[in-house]
Amino acid sequence: MNPPLQHSQNPNHAGIIVCTNDRNIERLADRINQAIAYETTLINKLIRVNCPQ
Repeated sequence: MNPPLQHSQNPNHAGIIVCTNDRNIERLADRINQAIAYETTLINKLIRVNCPQ
């Protein structure tokens, strides 16, 4: 099995959302929604969502 490609190795994709681990799924979903709410498209974008420390 091949290792997954890095965003920088293949920037042509439907969109990637990377999240830190958050056991509170509702809070994580809300943070993802906030991160993408004003994006017109996710194509070729890398979105990072970090949970509060």
